[in-house]
Amino acid sequence: MIAVFAVSILFSSCKKEEEEKESPPAVPVVSDPLHVYGDYFYVNWIGVVGATGYYVDVATDQNFSNFLPDYTNKEVAINGMFVVEGLTPSTSYFVRMRAINAHGSSGNSVAQQFITRAANVLPNMDLEEWITYPNYENPAPEGVWASANKVVDLLPGVYPVLLFKSEDSYSGTYAAKARTDSASGMPLLTGSLSTGLFNVNLQNPLKSLITGVPYKSRPVKFQGYYKYLGVGGDSCEIRTTLSKWNPATKERDVIGEVVYRTTDLVDVYTFFDLEVVYFSAEEPDTIDVVFAASAGGEYFKGKIGSTIFVDDFNLIFE
Repeated sequence: MIAVFAVSILFSSCKKEEEEKESPPAVPVVSDPLHVYGDYFYVNWIGVVGATGYYVDVATDQNFSNFLPDYTNKEVAINGMFVVEGLTPSTSYFVRMRAINAHGSSGNSVAQQFITRAANVLPNMDLEEWITYPNYENPAPEGVWASANKVVDLLPGVYPVLLFKSEDSYSGTYAAKARTDSASGMPLLTGSLSTGLFNVNLQNPLKSLITGVPYKSRPVKFQGYYKYLGVGGDSCEIRTTLSKWNPATKERDVIGEVVYRTTDLVDVYTFFDLEVVYFSAEEPDTIDVVFAASAGGEYFKGKIGSTIFVDDFNLIFE
């Protein structure tokens, strides 16, 4: 009797799996807007099991009666992200997606609204928006601005906060303050603010920070305000790097860059006006912005106590 019951369960399970294989895929999910600029934005989505392709609609209304040219039932690569281009700044757009396989198409996903910015700049460059976590604060949004503050979650009270929301601002209410520090059992911890994601990797700390965010514009200048209180001849770094992935070499090619370092003590907010130097006419796919209290921080070189304040920075175009 038990054997018959087991065979029955096995048969039912196999039948269910076979039915799933012969069914259209489930509906994908369009992720919340994150990398949104003036005349383009990137769409991230969560794929579904069994899908062999994905299609997207982009419209200027949530009823999808006014489609964007070239974005009606447009097939996109199965890599979890694509760019929508040729848009108008400060305008709302709506995105929905479908998944397909040999047995048909899913229904439409829930539409996601994207509102383009006034220019091709990063969000929160005035540093007025912060996210409060149990042990520290970081500039919003997560996924664009990152710091090494996540190490604090390992052992609060042992590992120090490295980036702070400061009321010592150039304008507005807040600025960012980054301070180089140390902790028992870890190398020098450089206070910094950068674009990207930070995931703690104790086996290889250099791989903790995933630098850069998707970006395809070519600014001519990087401007803003900073103060620097270095210790023992330490130097700070202010940097913007525009790069593009090279599939042939499997490395990033630097398209353009500006790097500013100084050992000078700057105790009042000072304007920096840095010209981006381009090495290629190609369009970048990533931007990496870094403010570091110790310029050698990625190699664990610097001085404990070195501190940089930054506020109201911007990307300037012709």
